Amino acid sequence: LTPNGKLDRNALPEPGQRGSQNNGELALPKDDWEALVANIWKQALGVEQVGRKDNFFDIGGHSLLVIQVLKELRESDRVTKAIQMTDLFRFTTIESIAKFVSADASEAVTSDVTTSRVAARKAAKGRRRRR
Repeated sequence: LTPNGKLDRNALPEPGQRGSQNNGELALPKDDWEALVANIWKQALGVEQVGRKDNFFDIGGHSLLVIQVLKELRESDRVTKAIQMTDLFRFTTIESIAKFVSADASEAVTSDVTTSRVAARKAAKGRRRRR
């Protein structure tokens, strides 16, 4: 901090290239779907390695990069499923996105976030009825 109590930006270290948040071993992609998503992430984030359990937003991703990742996924020949931007905010790891993208229409792929939102909506609906 400066003598005035403000942040001394000159004293901060240079921003480095962000990579995997796992300090131990890197969880490499285990199938072709995860490898596809990992390559798209590496290109969008400008990093050399990402782990399959890394959260996109924790390793430097942001909403503008989500648009780039979405574009790359949609342009991929292998992805036939219609992917929405909200799907990339729900499934934030390589593992979960790959599972979602590779799932058949008959398979239900949900996340904890989606499940909790559904529960919150039902609870709100019940409170409105009681009024």
